Amino acid sequence: MAINFFEHEVYTMRKAILMMIIGLLFCGIALAQGQGGQGTGGQADDTGQPEDAGQPDDTGQQEPMLISAGGEGQGQAGAEAGEGQTVKAQDMEQIREMLQEKRQEMAQETVGEGAKIQAAHQNQNEVRIAVHAMLALGEHMGGIGPQVSAIAKEFNNSVQATIRAEERIETRSAFARLFAGGDAEAAGELERQVGQNRERIQELERLRDSCTDCDPAVKSMFQEQLQAMEQEQDRLGELAGKEKGSKGLFGWIWK
Repeated sequence: MAINFFEHEVYTMRKAILMMIIGLLFCGIALAQGQGGQGTGGQADDTGQPEDAGQPDDTGQQEPMLISAGGEGQGQAGAEAGEGQTVKAQDMEQIREMLQEKRQEMAQETVGEGAKIQAAHQNQNEVRIAVHAMLALGEHMGGIGPQVSAIAKEFNNSVQATIRAEERIETRSAFARLFAGGDAEAAGELERQVGQNRERIQELERLRDSCTDCDPAVKSMFQEQLQAMEQEQDRLGELAGKEKGSKGLFGWIWK
C-alpha cells in the first residue's frame, strides 16, 4: 500500500509539472502572438481604410508624396497627388528618368533596417514605381487619365497595407512560428489586398484597351507597369498561402 501511495504521489507530481510546462508554453505563445500582432504594422483610420500616402508610418518615416514627373519650369498640371500637385511629364524619356530617381530614393528608405525589412520593401517597390508611372502616364491618356490616376492612388494605399503585412510575416519570431505557426491575420490581409488589386488591374486593362488614340509608347509603358503589378500580386498570393499553411505545434488552437 505504501508503495502504491508513493507511486500515486509521483504520478500526481509529474502530471502537475507537465501541466505547468504546457501552461508556460501557452503563455509564451500568447505573448509572442501579441507582439507579432503589433509588429511594425500601422493602424487603419476611423473608416477602416489604410493610411493615405504622405502620412508617417509606424517607424516614424514618412511615405514619399506621390508626384508625376517633369522638370523645372514646366508649371503645374493634372490632378492632386498626395499633398501636392502633379507636374506634367513632357515625354516618355522624362518619365523614365523620374522613375529611376524614385528607385534610388526608395533604395535609401530602409538603409539601416534589418535584412527582412529591407526585403519586404524591396519586393514591393516595383508596384510603388508603377503607381508613380501611371500617375505620370495619365497625363498622356486623354479622357481616361483621371480614372487611371484614381486607381493608381488606390494601389498606393494598398501597397502601404501589404508592406505592413509582409513586415509582420518576415519579422515573426521563430518561437511563435514554431508553436503557433504563421501569422494568419497578416496572411488574410495580404489575400484581401491581392483580391482587390486584381480587380483594379482588370479595370486598368479595360481603360488601356479603351484608349484607342493613345500614343503607342504610352501604351507600351503602361503595359510594363501592369505586368509589374500582376507579378507582385502573384508573389504576395503565394506568400499568404505559405504563411497560412504554417501551422506550428499548437497552431490548431487559433486556426
